[in-house]
Amino acid sequence: MNARPVDAEILRRHFVAIATCEYDDTGLKPLPGAVDEVAALSKWLCDETLGARRFAVQYPQLARNPTKQQIRDALEDPEPTRRWRRTDAAVLFVSGHGIDNGNAHFIMLKDSDTSRPLATAVKTADVVGWLTETKIDHLLVIMDMCYAGQAAIDTVRLSVQFPDTWLVLATATKEPARTGVLTSAVRQFLDKLNSPDGTGQQFNHGPYLRVDDFLGEIQVSLKAASQRSCNRGFLISKGPVSACRIRCTGPRMTSRSPPPDATSRCSQLIWMRTGARAPGA
Repeated sequence: MNARPVDAEILRRHFVAIATCEYDDTGLKPLPGAVDEVAALSKWLCDETLGARRFAVQYPQLARNPTKQQIRDALEDPEPTRRWRRTDAAVLFVSGHGIDNGNAHFIMLKDSDTSRPLATAVKTADVVGWLTETKIDHLLVIMDMCYAGQAAIDTVRLSVQFPDTWLVLATATKEPARTGVLTSAVRQFLDKLNSPDGTGQQFNHGPYLRVDDFLGEIQVSLKAASQRSCNRGFLISKGPVSACRIRCTGPRMTSRSPPPDATSRCSQLIWMRTGARAPGA
């Protein structure tokens, strides 16, 4: 008797990107690379060769300089047929400038004013909070913004507990980070996975990746990037890189302690459930 596929209950797969590359506020530099980051993740997740496992782009209007209202319309109160359900799987990617005003983390948009984030930007924890009301079980969130690690901490403090199968990745807890660092680490891992020399065979992943393998390899790339940037006289991520790990369970989704490198001082992963660091971190 054949084993039941691990994704047998998944009926729809969605990829949503919120990316801003242009800013009216002179204090925020343009980020033309944000568009390339969206394209890289879309190429991975929406590849036609994935067949039934292929993700479909949802809300393409958010992928380049979206407005605050567009984000709210799409994610806070979408049309009933577009609302995510337990039988959905989704990846939410957020790229651009982010700021921490001391009380919360905000996603800065093209017309955002850094002096008035409450009125002109989107609170990152609000976005994740909206998603907790969708009932979706299978969700990967990648926040590639400055101070996005604070956003990961903010989301853990939400009144609604995350489902066990959510995974939230963010860069730089307390310090600014160069936008695109986390996405570059993901791309390097994918290149390794698909390397013609067979390097990716070490993961023995089958149709799906183990979460711990994924996070471990991302950590290796981030550590190497930090060391290279130090040699050039600047630091890509001065603070630790955080991975908000919310107990991913089930076949090929087991929880293990992070590899030794994951607690390195240069760019460590923080494995979070209630805001606490993993032992040894």
